[in-house]
Amino acid sequence: MLTHFTPSSDITGGPWYTDQEMDMDFIEQISNQCYNMIRAYSFPQHNPGSIYSADHAKYATAAKVRSFIMDNGISQVDLSVDHIEQLLNMLVYDGKIERLSPTHDVSTGFESANKQSSWMYRAVREVSKESPLTDIPCGRCPVANRCTASGDVSPPCA
Repeated sequence: MLTHFTPSSDITGGPWYTDQEMDMDFIEQISNQCYNMIRAYSFPQHNPGSIYSADHAKYATAAKVRSFIMDNGISQVDLSVDHIEQLLNMLVYDGKIERLSPTHDVSTGFESANKQSSWMYRAVREVSKESPLTDIPCGRCPVANRCTASGDVSPPCA
């Protein structure tokens, strides 16, 4: 028997599985911590309503998020940068964060001197679902004057 080999994470499921079952609580806990950390790096502390300039280079990377998770003892499981990137991809697909390309030196047009450049992530501001414009969609419509129930343009009846 080959006891000195460890099975591939493709077979075991990696850190996301416990006793051959997906550990949804663990995934949710770690992804929430990732999101909170990225949100803290995304907006200026002194004015949370504003945004950083386009050349801001201090957004969170997967390596920074991993360091945060491991240094603060949030996970007892040793997570690699690839594992953190899986969680960050999930948050991107959920629309909570967005992925930014690595920073470039504006003066030279080349990638920054930081050789550890990888994708950066920033939080997406939550937009209120309610808007006064949804109550009056005809305000800027170019054919509003021809819009009647029996006209050339007819609104959907609710």
